[in-house]
Amino acid sequence: MIARRQHLDQAILEAFKIANDAGRLDVADHLLHALECLCGDLERRCLDEAYRIVCDESGDLQPKAGRKSGCRKRPN
Repeated sequence: MIARRQHLDQAILEAFKIANDAGRLDVADHLLHALECLCGDLERRCLDEAYRIVCDESGDLQPKAGRKSGCRKRPN
């Protein structure tokens, strides 16, 4: 069961990267939320990588804890 969840984590992360690269931040935001729901406090590798992508693009040093739904905006 854990292997299947890790596979799902990876699939969602890949979809997040594709949506983010395509500029579909509305979709990327939903996928990030899915990773947050799926990962919880256990294996967070995929979630942490997604947060790094968001932080790198926004210039933030740390992701927002306890994010609520909403669209991210690209920095100007």
